[in-house]
Amino acid sequence: MIREATPDDIPRLVEMGRRFVSESSYKEVISENPEQMGLL
Repeated sequence: MIREATPDDIPRLVEMGRRFVSESSYKEVISENPEQMGLL
């Protein structure tokens, strides 16, 4: 079962987003900004 994310999930989601950017071709286009990722 997949559940809706909660504010407690934000640190892990930011970590996942940072890893995605660093391992993809987006690393050449998107700068890493963990604070902004946490707001999204």
